[in-house]
Amino acid sequence: MDQASAEQRLERLVEEMERRSAPHPFWSLLRKTVPFLVSAGILFYYFRGKDWPAVREALGQANLWLMVPARVLSLLIFWGFDAYITQRLLLWFDRPFRRRDIFWIRGALYLVMLVNVNISSGGMFLYLLRKTRLPLTKLLGIQLFRAGLSLWGFVVIFTATLVASHYAGLDIFGKIPWRTLVIILALGWFWLFHAWTFWQHGWRWWPINLLIRRDHALWHAFAQARPAQWLKLALLAVPLIVSNLGGLYLCAWAFGIRIPPVEFVILVPLVLSISNLPIAFGGFGTTTLAWQLLFPTHASTQTYLAFTLAYPVVSCLTRAAIGLFSLKPAWAEWNRLSQPAAPATQS
Repeated sequence: MDQASAEQRLERLVEEMERRSAPHPFWSLLRKTVPFLVSAGILFYYFRGKDWPAVREALGQANLWLMVPARVLSLLIFWGFDAYITQRLLLWFDRPFRRRDIFWIRGALYLVMLVNVNISSGGMFLYLLRKTRLPLTKLLGIQLFRAGLSLWGFVVIFTATLVASHYAGLDIFGKIPWRTLVIILALGWFWLFHAWTFWQHGWRWWPINLLIRRDHALWHAFAQARPAQWLKLALLAVPLIVSNLGGLYLCAWAFGIRIPPVEFVILVPLVLSISNLPIAFGGFGTTTLAWQLLFPTHASTQTYLAFTLAYPVVSCLTRAAIGLFSLKPAWAEWNRLSQPAAPATQS
């Protein structure tokens, strides 16, 4: 049996499994409705009995000329750099692919982000799995390599920001104890030292050397990447980190929410994790919950309510615009992947 025939049979098997596992229409409708109900419930809890004129006043006093460009620009930077980094990783560890195909698919998946960010990430992984035909473990290892080197970039940026803020005399710590910072930075720099010496210099870290097989497909990217590729990927992660954290910080600043930088950098990953929970639509409700829970003292309740309504609205409108703009070329790319492979010719 030739390779093309095997791939066709595999695709038919996957389609049959998807058809058989399709949920009942009632459960499918319920699954689509629940996020809206959860968002409405959380917003009702936080907005009931509030001083609505004060909320409108907080929205009117906000610097929307700063907030809107900051949010839109961070989404555009993520769109472009994410596609570029993905294309470079595939070039390094598999073969060349057209960057614009990945670019349009990533843009179209912004529509999925309206429902949930995590689902969009899963959709991108499935697209790459079908696009590259790589084994699942190897593709997962490439994504793991990217996540690890992004952590490298984050630790370096965080350390530089901490040192610069300290010498500038800024109130950078907030309610974060300095011992917590020492632990976080120590763990981060230990990861850098450990990963670099383990993969690039062959140091045998016990018991890591007993748990990780260097020849396993999951660790292929770590083992095969050259030192220059490690550094390039860490540098490429910098614009994504700076634009994401910096854009969110400017959005909060535009509403008069003043949070010490270190406290913000440490707690904002938790804020984003709660905001992106797959229980609400577009972050409505969960964003309010996250900011009220983790930054309760840096602004009034009315300011937080105004901010956590405006931020998801701008995010959803921008993602919808990018997604609709990308939909046609992304659909054409998906159709190309859906076409059966041409039969192999024999000479």
